[in-house]
Amino acid sequence: MIKLNTHNVDLLISAVSKKTISEHDKPEVAMCGRSNVGKSSFINTILERKKIMHVYLQNLVKTRTLNFFDIDDKVVFSRRSRLWLC
Repeated sequence: MIKLNTHNVDLLISAVSKKTISEHDKPEVAMCGRSNVGKSSFINTILERKKIMHVYLQNLVKTRTLNFFDIDDKVVFSRRSRLWLC
């Protein structure tokens, strides 16, 4: 089991197309689902943080982007809307 410092979270990229996605060598956990089903709430719960996704996503106009979050430089969480294939 990987120990994570959940206070060390960085938004890597908010991709609008597959061309802008960069490769990484870290394990990835992908959350995919329709609008308002609780993807961000689930990630917040896993990270034991209250509003970490809100902090990063509040400035985005649309959540139709593919968002990659680096957690403690050990694992990547991706938050995908239903428009992206999982």
